[in-house]
Amino acid sequence: MNVCLDRTRSGTRHLVAIISASLTALLCCAPAFAQGVPKQTFPRLGGYQIGKMPYEGSYSDPEYHRDLAKLDYVIFGSQTAGINDDARAIRKLNPKIILAKYSKLQSIPIEYKGYAAVKRDKVSSERGPNNSNASDWWARDFDGNNVSNWPNNWTVNITKYVNPDSNGDRFPEWAAKLDYEWWLQYDVWDAIYEDAVYWQPRTPSSGKSVDWSGGKETDQKKIKSAFRLGHQAFWNKLKELAPNKYVFVNHDWYRSELPSALGRWELHEYDQQVHGGLLELVMRSSDLVKPRTPWDRVMFFYRRSMDYFLDPDITMFVVEGEPDNYRFFRYSFATCLMNDGYFDYAPVGSYQYGTVEWFDEFDLAGNAGTDWLGLALDPPPRAAWKSGVWRRDFEAGTALVNPKGNGKVSVSIESGFRRIDGRQDPTVNNGKPAGTITLQDGDGIILVRENAVIKKKVAPKPPTLMAE
Repeated sequence: MNVCLDRTRSGTRHLVAIISASLTALLCCAPAFAQGVPKQTFPRLGGYQIGKMPYEGSYSDPEYHRDLAKLDYVIFGSQTAGINDDARAIRKLNPKIILAKYSKLQSIPIEYKGYAAVKRDKVSSERGPNNSNASDWWARDFDGNNVSNWPNNWTVNITKYVNPDSNGDRFPEWAAKLDYEWWLQYDVWDAIYEDAVYWQPRTPSSGKSVDWSGGKETDQKKIKSAFRLGHQAFWNKLKELAPNKYVFVNHDWYRSELPSALGRWELHEYDQQVHGGLLELVMRSSDLVKPRTPWDRVMFFYRRSMDYFLDPDITMFVVEGEPDNYRFFRYSFATCLMNDGYFDYAPVGSYQYGTVEWFDEFDLAGNAGTDWLGLALDPPPRAAWKSGVWRRDFEAGTALVNPKGNGKVSVSIESGFRRIDGRQDPTVNNGKPAGTITLQDGDGIILVRENAVIKKKVAPKPPTLMAE
């Protein structure tokens, strides 16, 4: 179904009516495959692109599109309908890129027009758990006030305790239909990405408790489960509307597990429900001084994250550091290579989620494609290789990482490896045979296999027009 939508504030109530009346037609639509292809080779490069950016044309800037097209997987922000055309421009440059549209279920901006206004109108117009303090779909405290978990946003009650609308939907199902109408029905998108998926409701900034059930439920375990089931309902409806597309999440829940956790995850509402996640700022350059999270714990989170999801099991490994902090880059990048995630280096500062930082290790300083490492020869390691240093081998190279706390270490590697011939940090990446490698406390390095056949970098062909 193709519906011509009025994106202005005055048309938002009309759009709500269209969305509510269109479920039957939506379910009859044949979902279309987008062209994104999960990458089998390495490195795997991601981009969490939801913030302020230095490009003159913002999301529509052609230079920005070219930079994003170098990646393998991008989560794209913006709540304007024009983002669909921006995604098409990137798809033309890189037909295999995975493009996920950013969404947030749990909160709504209080001032944005268009998409956000449609959501606000719907939430304000429906009936909540009771007729007093919780009379609509907004999450409210026991005095009836709106609550917020994020600046300039109001939190939504995503639980079963609210009353359904005339179509039998609560906010999660209705929001999934809206995201389908605005984004996911179009071939250019491979996935919806839901931000801020917590394992339990967070305490609002006001510090007051939320009355999720309208006073009907006091068992906190049941309330937390209802909260998680709200997220699950959103995913289920998305998968129903677009069964051949993916659902990704910012799985904040990973920090809820105990270090001793083994086997299937204990929060069944989230386990094996979506196709991938995002470890946001799981490492920071300040970790080289005082780790916020010990490296072994980071690896636990990373390893467990790769267990939570359905195929193709895509996890973005997002770190934060200075663009010229090459030691931290190598440390975090080598850590990411110890498993199968997509790496994103977010720069410190105001453009944290709005640029594409590029390093010699991605394409051998411009001399190879971004698949130069080839396939992994080893599964993700479960223990150190030698002297506390971790290693994983690939067809065209190897990655070594020395965890912070292990001290400065020198290790010998067998013949047949050389350093990258780089430009950014030629003291480390000098192109010489590897031999003995000295790694600082909290360091990493990527080495090239001497006898590997590495494809040279090929200039991209001019984009061809794609059918809508």
